[in-house]
Amino acid sequence: MHRRSVIPFFVRLFIVCAFFASSAVGLTTGEKLTQFARQNWQTENGLPQNTINKILQASNGFLWLGTDGGLVRFDGQRFTVFDTQNMPGLKNNSIQDVVEDGSGSLWLSTPDGVTRWQHSALRTFTVENGLPPGRAWSLQCDRSGVVWAASREGLSHFSGEQFVPDASLHGDTQALGPDGSREIWISTGSALRPATPDSRAPTIRTDFLTGKVRAFSFSGTDIWLGTDHGLWMVDPGRSIKHYTMREGLPGDRITCLTRDRDGAVWVGTEKGVGRIADGKVETFPPNDPLSTDAINSLYEDREGNLWIGADAGGLTILRTQKFVTYSFRDAGIDPQIRCVFGTRDGTVWIGTDGAGLKRFKDKQFSNLTTTSGLGSNVVLALGEQPDGALLVGTPDGLNRVNHGFISSLTTAQGLAEDFIRSLYTDRDGSLWVGTRRGLSHVSGEQVTTYTQTDG
Repeated sequence: MHRRSVIPFFVRLFIVCAFFASSAVGLTTGEKLTQFARQNWQTENGLPQNTINKILQASNGFLWLGTDGGLVRFDGQRFTVFDTQNMPGLKNNSIQDVVEDGSGSLWLSTPDGVTRWQHSALRTFTVENGLPPGRAWSLQCDRSGVVWAASREGLSHFSGEQFVPDASLHGDTQALGPDGSREIWISTGSALRPATPDSRAPTIRTDFLTGKVRAFSFSGTDIWLGTDHGLWMVDPGRSIKHYTMREGLPGDRITCLTRDRDGAVWVGTEKGVGRIADGKVETFPPNDPLSTDAINSLYEDREGNLWIGADAGGLTILRTQKFVTYSFRDAGIDPQIRCVFGTRDGTVWIGTDGAGLKRFKDKQFSNLTTTSGLGSNVVLALGEQPDGALLVGTPDGLNRVNHGFISSLTTAQGLAEDFIRSLYTDRDGSLWVGTRRGLSHVSGEQVTTYTQTDG
């Protein structure tokens, strides 16, 4: 007997929206790949198996996955599997592609044809219904809601009750995808052209490429072409750039591409994921699963999270963290942090317990130590004066850092003690210095100390 969920649909939909809204700003290119929050799901979490062929977020917010073990719906908490056992109309459990049409129906490509799931009913279309011969490996839905299907033998689109073949295209179809306006494009052995014959967009020659085009993505006037021998960025009429493992990609065989809302291009290869932002290639560390597994699908959801479907490693999400942790391995040390202070120019200064003063600006670390002129490598307190000078309290006195010049203030100039515990700059520009032997007030050249005897 099947039991219905006691959670009302609108509550479950709220859970979906709350889960996928965790990162509404998207993935920022200023963060390293290892700084993104991530989560991974595999068979032990409810997937039927760990090969994720396609990822799609439907209009109702649910995430749909095409796997070799059936179609999977994910609500952010649990996976629901639809396969040949609980959906008799489904001919094959190997779901290669999933799209949603303008009416909200789901279309699935399998080795046995293209199946439409509409109003709880399934119907499978084959070559007898207008599909080109061969396995339909790619599906796309254009801006008018029409579904397109491509195989190695041709291209067709759905019209009413059957598919209509493209008579002008015969064989050697390599990739199918939309441009920025949701117009569908098809890549052949020699060109990238709009799928609709009446389109005014010009055909783009690609016969200069080496290897078949496996994926493409439009980015403004630039077009990214993923092939068996690397990634090409083509700016029609101006320049061509070629990215391979020599330029830092994890692999040369490109399997999928997507461009995020921050302008970065994410690249799926047979050896992991890479990201290209401002012409720079970044990858995950060598021991990371996302740098070893073949990648089948990349998808940015409506909230800016990036979903990654692997060939053997299941489903992974990347999202911006609310808190970013910086390991001091980035700065070459691993000290205890005594104090942190942000100055008006955007610099963050970090006082350590024996490794000196760390400067963090523009996501780069630099060091100030006793060799630079600090009184001690133990930094206990930090502050800033009105002229922008940095104040550094140490066990051996007070240092003033201004444009690289370091000066000192100690008991020789009237401080109560050299062991500086705390600093405070008053509104009048004077400085209060807390020590173990009292409170010193520094105003210009005058130093006044207050102790218990002063109340």
